Amino acid sequence: MPPSPVMENAAVPPSEQKSPRAQLLFGLIAGVCLLLVGFALYWFASRVEGPPPEPLTIGIVRYLKIYDPEIDGFIEQMHELGYREDEHVVYRIFRVDTVEETGPAVQQLVAEDVDLIYAITTVAAAAALRETKAAGRTDIPVVFAQGNAPVQSGIIGSFRSSGNNATGVAVNFVETTSKKLEYLKTIAPDAKRVGYFDSVHTDPAAQFTLEELKNQAPDFGLTLVRYELKNPVGSSSIAEIEDVLAGIQPGEIDVYFHLPGPLMGAQAQPTIVEGVNRLGLPSIWLETPSVQIGGFFAYSHDLYLLGSQAADIANKVLLGARPTDIPIEFPLKYILAVNLATANEIGIELPQSLVFLADVIVE
Repeated sequence: MPPSPVMENAAVPPSEQKSPRAQLLFGLIAGVCLLLVGFALYWFASRVEGPPPEPLTIGIVRYLKIYDPEIDGFIEQMHELGYREDEHVVYRIFRVDTVEETGPAVQQLVAEDVDLIYAITTVAAAAALRETKAAGRTDIPVVFAQGNAPVQSGIIGSFRSSGNNATGVAVNFVETTSKKLEYLKTIAPDAKRVGYFDSVHTDPAAQFTLEELKNQAPDFGLTLVRYELKNPVGSSSIAEIEDVLAGIQPGEIDVYFHLPGPLMGAQAQPTIVEGVNRLGLPSIWLETPSVQIGGFFAYSHDLYLLGSQAADIANKVLLGARPTDIPIEFPLKYILAVNLATANEIGIELPQSLVFLADVIVE
C-alpha cells in the first residue's frame, strides 16, 4: 500500500480563522502594550540613572608660547571624538612661559580635582608628575606632548610602559637632527662649521638636542662652534645675543643651528633671525613659526597634529585604559618649511628638489 501523501501548507480550518476585525483589534492591543512597556522602561531608567553626568574636566598646562597650536589640535580632535565643550568636557588652560610657573599651575589643577592633565613639553609633564605624586593623586592621569627625551628626563621608565600615571607623544631627536643636517648639506654642501648658542639658563630640551647634534655632526663632516650665553631670559639676554652676533666674523661659521629653550624662545628669535641673515648664514630652526618670521628652514613635527595625536591617547585613557599600559608614541607627521625670501636675501639658491619636498614655503 503506497504511503499517504505529506500535506504542506494545509489550510487552517474555518473555525480557527480570525476575522479581519479581530486581527485589527489584536494589532492595536499589541501596539498599546508595546508603548506602555516602552514608557515604563524609560521611566525606570530615568529614575535609576538620575540627572545627566557632570562634564569631564581636563587641565592643560602649556610651557612656551610657540606650542599653542598643540592646544588647538588637542581640543579640535577631542571635539571630533565626541567631547563637546561645556556639554561633555570643560578645559582649564594654563599658558606659562617660565619653568617656575608650571608647578603652581599643576597644583591648582590637582586642587580642582581634574579628570586628566594634558601637559605640553617635558617641563610641564615633569611638573604634572611631581605635583600629582606629592599630593597623593597619582590617580589623575597625565598625557604629555612634545616630550623631549622622556626616559633621560625621568618622566617615564620606558617607551613601552611609563611605570607611572603618564603617557603621551615624545620628540624623536635622532630623526629630526639627522634630517636637518641632511637638508643642510643639500642646501650648502660646502658647510663645515656650525655655530650655536648655549646657556645654563635653559630647559633640558636644549641639552638633549645638543647631545644628538654632537653625535651626528662628524658623520656630515661638520664641526661645532659654541657661543656661550650667561644672562638669564629677558632684555639682558637679548642684548647679549646682539653682542655675540655682532662679534661673529665672516667665515667664522657657515651655518647657525637653533637650539630649543626659553632663552632662545619667541622673545629672542627675531633678534637672532635678523643677525644671522645679516651675516648671510643659512639657519636651521625648530619649528615652522620661526621660518615664517624670516628663519631659513626648519624640520619638525606638525604641532597641531601632535595635539591631535595626544587627544587620541587621552581618549583611550578616559575610556578606561591605564596610562602605563599605553606605549609612548612618536609624532606621526613631520614638516619641512623653507623661506624663499630669506634664501634670496642671503644669496643661496635652494635646489628645486628641496622646494618640491617642502610642506611650507614662505615667499
